[in-house]
Amino acid sequence: WDQAMPADETVECDAVPAAASPITASDNCDTDVTVTFTEDITAGACDDAYTITRTWVATDNCGNAITHVQVITVEDTTDPTWDQGMPADETVECDAVPLVPVITASDNCDTDVTVTFTEDITAGACDDAYTITRTWVATDNCGNAITHVQVITVEDTTDPTWDQGMPTDETVEC
Repeated sequence: WDQAMPADETVECDAVPAAASPITASDNCDTDVTVTFTEDITAGACDDAYTITRTWVATDNCGNAITHVQVITVEDTTDPTWDQGMPADETVECDAVPLVPVITASDNCDTDVTVTFTEDITAGACDDAYTITRTWVATDNCGNAITHVQVITVEDTTDPTWDQGMPTDETVEC
């Protein structure tokens, strides 16, 4: 080989190196050694974890050959990230419970991150005082996941009001 050949390596799914090019070889008699290149991909445990096997073969005009194989192990160990700020814990009056926001996430390799949402309500001291626990989980196609939990404490501290004017005190004759 006329240059150092690429070594085996392990890389994150968004950092797969391009195949080394051009690769050349020299021969004691042949001034035009033929170099062929092949690349095979072997599936792994998930879409973004796999193995790339790159093979270069240099052959002179008499059929003498040398081979170099590079194995690249591709993995996905990076969790997704939230695309926006996540809702904070809060305490609200019973008539001001916030709507569930639409939450999205991104990943370094997966273009379609799955975001699941669950909401659990825990009873409180009365019907209008309770706790809402909202949980979002973003998972990429290799199972890397992040979780965000928001706790909303709902309370009722406002006295009722009369729907109509109330009679005032008065003094009358018997």
